[in-house]
Amino acid sequence: MGGAEITAARERLGELWGVGRPLMRSELARALGLSATNGNDHVLNMENEKSRVSGTIAILVGLYLDGASPPDGLEIFRERGRRRADSETGEMPPAAAPRRRKAGDAKQPG
Repeated sequence: MGGAEITAARERLGELWGVGRPLMRSELARALGLSATNGNDHVLNMENEKSRVSGTIAILVGLYLDGASPPDGLEIFRERGRRRADSETGEMPPAAAPRRRKAGDAKQPG
C-alpha cells in the first residue's frame, strides 16, 4: 500500500462511515491508533511517501475498507463535522459557545 492508496482510503472511509467528506488526516490517525501529537504528520508523510505504510496500518486500513469500525466508534467523526443546515427546514443549528478557561487552569509550559 502506498501514499495514493492512503489518500483514497481517507476519501472512501469518509463515505463509508457517513461523515459526508473525506476523513481528515487527524481522524484517520486516531482510527489507526496513532499518537494525537504526531499522527497527522505520520499520515501526511505516508501519503507523500516520505515514510512507509507499515504492514499493520495496511491491514487495519483494509479491514476498515471491508466494513470494520474503529475502536472509538463512528460517532467521533460525526461530532466533529461542521454545522449543517437541517435537511427539512434548512435552518442552521446554533453555534457552539466558545470554551472558557477556568480561573485555576494555567497553560502548561511546553
